[in-house]
Amino acid sequence: MAGVPFEALEGLASVRTAACAREFLARQREAAQAKVNARDFLSSHKWKLSKDQFLLWSRAIHHGVAPSGQEPLSDEITTYWEAPAEASKASAALGSALLSELKITRESLRVATRKYLPAYLVFAAEGVRDRVLKFLVSDSAPLPTRDKQTRANERHLILYLQRVAAKNDSLSAFGPEGWGSIDPAVESIKLAPQTDIALRETFLERWTAHGVAAAINADPETRAELAPRLHPNGRIEQDHFIYDETGNAVALDSETRALLIRCDGWTPAYSLGVSLETLKNLARQAFIRWEMEVQALEPHAFDALLADVFAWRDSPVRTRWLEHLQPLAALPEK
Repeated sequence: MAGVPFEALEGLASVRTAACAREFLARQREAAQAKVNARDFLSSHKWKLSKDQFLLWSRAIHHGVAPSGQEPLSDEITTYWEAPAEASKASAALGSALLSELKITRESLRVATRKYLPAYLVFAAEGVRDRVLKFLVSDSAPLPTRDKQTRANERHLILYLQRVAAKNDSLSAFGPEGWGSIDPAVESIKLAPQTDIALRETFLERWTAHGVAAAINADPETRAELAPRLHPNGRIEQDHFIYDETGNAVALDSETRALLIRCDGWTPAYSLGVSLETLKNLARQAFIRWEMEVQALEPHAFDALLADVFAWRDSPVRTRWLEHLQPLAALPEK
């Protein structure tokens, strides 16, 4: 199948550092709770201590420093003295693990970047491409100093590597999915995957067609070329138009009923033999939908929309819109 194996991310895992970080956080929580327990004990046993003793131990607990020459009053206070030392020991272990694993992880990131990300740069913004290209030095070259900008660059590379290795992407070579075909003559499933990219196809995404359709619909000079159709949320029953969403029924005269039947989505407005104002009123009442529409479930929606414009009458309006659309249609090939 297409895509980058999940194993590409395993080299970036700092397992020991993560374990030490969890241990450090646990010791920090224990130290904080030990301080609360020590304060609670001192408050509950205040009546047993002199004023000077109480102030002495209050200051000691507040500053975390055991008073010299004094035995701990309880197990709670003993635990409080020991907890910071355990937290400090865990912090040192975390720092050691981070130093030892950071270089290994950065080297793994460079190797994975060189192997998997160059082919992805076609999708990346110019600034991201620059970051990747600067990182694609020889594996034997020393790693750059990890300053603020280098850390930001490496974070970007990790995110892109994570994307190509773990995202369900079906529209490129990056993602654990692949394309297949259905042959009615074959009754069983046949898998014949090919290495690398077996076939490449480049086309404009559907949003480009939606943008163009909106622009065409905003141009009043195109109205005569567009083919109205019966509104999908309504139907004709005998001499009434029924709105499916509300159930409301509107009576139709014979002329309007005949016109609505002729609005089939294929016949352009200029061929219907009525004024554009009449069609505008029908659209205003939601009897018809009269606009350029993008075909549903059609990946090559822009090409289908361009074909619709080609089918218009030879006129200045058609020429003007083709001058806008044909250069866009040529972009995938370029």
